[in-house]
Amino acid sequence: MQGYLLDTNALIWLSLDKLLGPESKQKIQNSPRVYVSALSILELQIKHASGKLRAAPKVVASLGAMQISELPLSVSDVAGYKIFDPANHDPFDNALISIAKTNKLVLVTSDRSILSLPGTIVQTLDARR
Repeated sequence: MQGYLLDTNALIWLSLDKLLGPESKQKIQNSPRVYVSALSILELQIKHASGKLRAAPKVVASLGAMQISELPLSVSDVAGYKIFDPANHDPFDNALISIAKTNKLVLVTSDRSILSLPGTIVQTLDARR
């Protein structure tokens, strides 16, 4: 599989048309394969339910218009889960790294801890660029 996997923050930025850098925006718009994991939708819903992200329903509703494909969670995605950086124990970050790695996708993120991982672990695109 080739293409891009948006982390939750990059998905929010793309949906709300804020903060996503021009290089990332262009690559996403020109790619025939841009995915969002069901885990990112779960993360959005958790943040919304806890009052931390009021825009979550708007982000979820915009997926169809943005022509982003859902990437279902597979057993191999979960089987590859581990903590890739001892300093980052965020389960969603580590799950998205695993999913990108398993599916050979470039992970679009602004998370500096993910961006600092070696390319042999996961290919990344800095969402701020």
